[in-house]
Amino acid sequence: MLSTGQVAERLQVSPNTVKKWWREGRLRGVQLSPRKLRFHERDVREFLRAVPPSLARPVPVYRAEEIAWRQSHRETLQHLKGQWAVVDGSRLVAHDADPAVAVKAARRQGVAVPYVFFVNWDHEPSESWQLGLTPRAVKQSLMSALPE
Repeated sequence: MLSTGQVAERLQVSPNTVKKWWREGRLRGVQLSPRKLRFHERDVREFLRAVPPSLARPVPVYRAEEIAWRQSHRETLQHLKGQWAVVDGSRLVAHDADPAVAVKAARRQGVAVPYVFFVNWDHEPSESWQLGLTPRAVKQSLMSALPE
């Protein structure tokens, strides 16, 4: 059985979206405790077949190189656990516990549109890579790093 995080990785959505779909009855799962859900692999595959194209989230082609970097540099990512990483193409350009600091460092290196992600090794996916949205507070912090 798959955890909420594992299902989120495969569907390329946040764990909260998986929980929402479970509550709405769109995705079958088993509630083990008030805070734990598990999903059968076959139910996830069935859900994927039924997902309308508007909900499908393929990896954008323009970020394929960054996604490939994440997949091929797992050892590096293990050392960055708990930090925000900034990748441009096939190179790590900055990392820091504060996303705004990491983005500013990348901008100083000439990166116009950085690919930023949080490294949480406990949840780093093994098969697919979630692009996911950052929480509102982090988005605001990142926006403060943008030039005016």
